[in-house]
Parts: sequence; C-alpha cells; structure tokens
Amino acid sequence: MLEVCPIAGRKGRQFEFARYPTFERAYIHAFDRMLKMRVVRGKLDGSWRIGTIGKNVMHWWMEDGVFPGQLTFSDACVMQPPTAQAT
Repeated sequence: MLEVCPIAGRKGRQFEFARYPTFERAYIHAFDRMLKMRVVRGKLDGSWRIGTIGKNVMHWWMEDGVFPGQLTFSDACVMQPPTAQAT
C-alpha cells in the first residue's frame, strides 16, 4: 500500500499529496478527529485553539504558510520587551 511518509521533507510531502489527493483528504480528516479529541480532553488551550480545523493543521504541517496567529522569527525580533511600570 502506498502512503505519504509523515516524516518526509516538505517537498516530498507536497509531491506525494499532489500524486495521491485521497491521502491528503485522509490526513485532513485525521487532523479534524485529533482536534475533536483535544476538545473532549480540554487540551485546546495551547497551540491549537477552538475554531481550528483540520485544514489549518494541514497547512501548518505542510509548512506552506504561517498558521493564523502564529508568530514568525522576524515577528519575535521586532517585538519590544514589556516596559517596567513604576508603582
């Protein structure tokens, strides 16, 4: 049975999903199920927030853009540290 290697590089995954679109749909469905289980277990207070869908997780995993709300290294570099307030 052919399948997409989850630890393949980004280009390898892109090639395999373009060749086997049914596997891409299966991964998105699996990510949707993962998110539902995280809701059930109360685990959506970290990286994956309520409202996240499997397609968002797929885009994150495929590294084809920035996940909505995710900071990049360049964002972190331009952020100013909080200033101390006098009391």
